[in-house]
Amino acid sequence: MPALLPRFVVLKHTNSGRYVRILSKEESDRVGVIDGFLKCDGTDITSPFVKFELEIAKSDSNFVHIRSSYNNKYFLIVDTEPSNNVENRLRVVATADQPEEDTSSSSCTMFKLDNRFGGKNFIFMSPRQRSFEPDTWAGEPYANGLVGRHIGIGGYGVKNFLVVDWDSLVIFPKEVSFKLAEEEKYLALRQIQRHPYLQFVDKDNGDDTTEFEISTVDDGYVRIKSLSNKKFWRRSPNWIWADSDEQNNLTGLQNNIDTLFWPVKTGTTAQLHYETWGTTESVRLLPQTARQIVSTPSPPTSPTMQGWKYGRRGSSRERSETLLIA
Repeated sequence: MPALLPRFVVLKHTNSGRYVRILSKEESDRVGVIDGFLKCDGTDITSPFVKFELEIAKSDSNFVHIRSSYNNKYFLIVDTEPSNNVENRLRVVATADQPEEDTSSSSCTMFKLDNRFGGKNFIFMSPRQRSFEPDTWAGEPYANGLVGRHIGIGGYGVKNFLVVDWDSLVIFPKEVSFKLAEEEKYLALRQIQRHPYLQFVDKDNGDDTTEFEISTVDDGYVRIKSLSNKKFWRRSPNWIWADSDEQNNLTGLQNNIDTLFWPVKTGTTAQLHYETWGTTESVRLLPQTARQIVSTPSPPTSPTMQGWKYGRRGSSRERSETLLIA
């Protein structure tokens, strides 16, 4: 199973929806915990503090070593503070300089990935049958720190983690403009028939309607805001309009769903299918409803307008464009 996992990952606790992160040295010093302290309270999936590397153990391919990409140290279970309760003091930290595969050693850095729940959900177990999970009982600074808990009969009560492929994420600049690759046209906000359409236009240096802001949410979905009207892109349901405000994005799943887009890497050139984004990588943006965004000619009532419209791939109306981030 480990051989099928990606090399660089983000670990998401399935119960809380939070990501495992390593504390920076500055934060560790400030709150009074050891360097390499791990917590399961991360909310930003693009943060360098949530990126980890899996290395398959040489002695047993069912085990992996987990290394933080922030400090290049490996996970292991250690005593971090005095306590009469061994279950409360055995914490998982990223402090080992080298991988250790001696299972009798207290410095062993191997963890077995138990896939008993199926999918991409795993229990991470040490050779001594301890799984790591967030400590929800401790007070600060140890709250949500990773602890090594003994796995009971049948594995009752164990916590599992969703393994997210870091390389599947697309990390964008915060502020961007979108440019057709083969034409000097930029995507801009235009009020047409009282609706905020997105249209390709010749850029005027003073035109701030071609400026957008990208924010990453959840497990890599993005929201795109037009900086000129402070509204988010939304499926409307056929055209993509920039008409959703922040309040709607915060109140209920149904309001959220049509403002979320999933970027998928498709190559090494910048194109958008809609098909892309990025100056060095191409991606496809998929709405959370699993339809694809495509560029289509405008309706007959506005023959000169070109906007972003939804359509299923392969449709006779589909027409993709190549875009660059400018």
